[in-house]
Amino acid sequence: LGYVMDGDVQWAYTRVTAAVKSHRRALGLQGPPHSASSIGSIRRFVTLHSIKDRSLEMRHALLPFADRPAGRMPRSGQRG
Repeated sequence: LGYVMDGDVQWAYTRVTAAVKSHRRALGLQGPPHSASSIGSIRRFVTLHSIKDRSLEMRHALLPFADRPAGRMPRSGQRG
């Protein structure tokens, strides 16, 4: 469960899934994250892991804290 403070769920999804993929070996990731059905503005996705010979399905949800993005603020590595 992740709260997206500025409401930009798509940007948060992109960053979180990239972080998961970049740590795939440590997380025992068994494939790319895949989308689950959204509930309103809540973005959901699933990851499959193998840890100590056991399979684990993790369900993730990104909840916007704001109703909509409050203007596009510069992201890390971007100019405003």
